[in-house]
Order: sequence, then C-alpha cells, then structure tokens
Amino acid sequence: MGTLVLIFLALAGTLAGEPRSAPTPAPPATPQPEAEGEPTPGAAAGSGRVLVVGDSLAVGTEAPLAQLLPDWRIETSAYTGRHTDEGVSEILGTSELPPVLVVSLGTNDDPSAVSSFGSSVEAVLRAAGPSRCVIWANIVRPPYNGVSYASYNRVLARAAAVHPNLTILDWAGIVRSDPGFLSSDGVHATPSGYQARAEATAQAMQGCGGLRVGE
Repeated sequence: MGTLVLIFLALAGTLAGEPRSAPTPAPPATPQPEAEGEPTPGAAAGSGRVLVVGDSLAVGTEAPLAQLLPDWRIETSAYTGRHTDEGVSEILGTSELPPVLVVSLGTNDDPSAVSSFGSSVEAVLRAAGPSRCVIWANIVRPPYNGVSYASYNRVLARAAAVHPNLTILDWAGIVRSDPGFLSSDGVHATPSGYQARAEATAQAMQGCGGLRVGE
C-alpha cells in the first residue's frame, strides 16, 4: 500500500506555465540489470542518492531540501512550466536511475487529460521497477477551464494502492492543514510552504516505504 506523507518546512516560489494536455509517453526501454548495491527491500537508511524531476514547485524546494539532507546525493532537474510528458521523457531516458526518484509533475497539465496523466505515472513506475522508491507530490491548483485537478490526485492515490514502492507526498493535505503555505496565485508555495514541502519530501525520502535507500 502506498503512503501519504504530511509534514512542514522549505523556501521560495516561481511561476507555473499554462496547463496543456500531455501525450501518452512511449514505453520505457528494457530496464538495465541492477548492479550490486542497488535498492532491495529492507530497512531505510539515513542517506542515499535521489533524482528530483519536476516543475517550479521542485525549483522552490531544491535549496531547503539540500539543507535538510546534507548527507544525500541529490540531483535536481526542474524548471518553471514543465509539463508531465517532458519530465517523464527525461526519467525514461535516464540510463541508470538512483534508488530514490522524487517527482513533481502534473500542475502544468490540462486536468481533463486524466488518461494521459495515468499513463505517465505508470510509465515512471515501470521504469523505476519495484525496488526503487518513487515519491510523487499530489497537486494543488485552481480548476483550469472549469476542470478540477482532483482526478489527477485520484490517479496517484490509485497507483499508490497497488504499487508499494510509490509514496504520495500529500501536498494537498499540507495546504489544507495550513492555507498560509499557499501563495495568492493558488499554485505556488509561500516561503513557509516551501519549507513544509521540503521537510515532507525529506521525511518521505528517509522512510521510502520500507525500501533500503542507502548505498
């Protein structure tokens, strides 16, 4: 059973792009054999390697996350307005994924493209395989063209229910607990909100659904 994470800490905001529909990603290449030392089920460790792929919310979380986890090797690929298909293409094109993958994608997509988003989530999980920990933040954004992002969050929740290595970082729950974490645009975080998002991410990385994340 996937996991919901809810805790508080992080930094500053940036601007999201216009949502658009993302095409269904191509199936990932045949996974590379895992080298000795790659993650296997076991006890969580206090350090490890992680790839963060995301949008402006990941940009705002990058610095405080590094401060919270100085012993981790954190690689971040994130930019403002990034769409899900763009981020997923990078993940699928990475020849050797680290033991932990943090994803912040979906906020810049058309929320009516539910099937495409679901295919993207499944493609990432196939690429990661069952031994890697995937952490995906759910979405907070006002409706786009009258369509809520709740369906995207349900896609993530359903995927976590059947993929034990998928942890949902409950950004929606964090914001509900303290609306002051969300900026006036209804998308980005305030400084205290980015701090909260970073600490929630750090806790998820350290726990990682019971997978061994250290190397």
